[in-house]
Amino acid sequence: MNKQKELNPRQRRFVMFRASGMTQTDAYVKAGYHSNEPKRDASDLIRTYPHVKAEIDRLLNLQSDKALEIVALTVMQPLERRQRLSEIGRGRLVDFQDSAGKPKLDKGTPNNGAAREYSTRVRLDRDGGVTTSKTVKLNDPVGAIQELNKMDRVYQEQPQWNDNRVVNIIVQGKDAKATLDKMLKGELPMQSGQMIEEE
Repeated sequence: MNKQKELNPRQRRFVMFRASGMTQTDAYVKAGYHSNEPKRDASDLIRTYPHVKAEIDRLLNLQSDKALEIVALTVMQPLERRQRLSEIGRGRLVDFQDSAGKPKLDKGTPNNGAAREYSTRVRLDRDGGVTTSKTVKLNDPVGAIQELNKMDRVYQEQPQWNDNRVVNIIVQGKDAKATLDKMLKGELPMQSGQMIEEE
């Protein structure tokens, strides 16, 4: 058998189609191979030429690594989520006002991630003058705090134990009433399975 090291053009196409998600059979046919049994022949191609399989595996691993990298870049990690929620919880309306008390939002605004909406509206007044109004709406800090508390399991109920034990006291003898009174007053210990003998 001829087990070459470099991929020929058809093998290269087969590898690319297979690594792109096609089935072996579909990739085999689309790469330009002609066969009455493409499923069997596609398996034979991979088995006969290990470098073909190795190249498919290499490309799939690259795709997997790239996908993980994309997830790491796009999905917030727990620390980042906590920081974002903390920023929302710390946002105060005075942070979003300039010295004249008018709304402002820029990169230098503290806790600017707390802003849910910032809008500027331009309109004409009765005299034809231009009036500009700005509004800023903040995210709910209480909701952010509640979410942080959930993440930290602050609301997790502590297990409560109900003591449903039943104590049966059997006292026999002439001084039964006196012994029972001592137990009820705590002068004599009551323990499960303990025999108290009178003297």
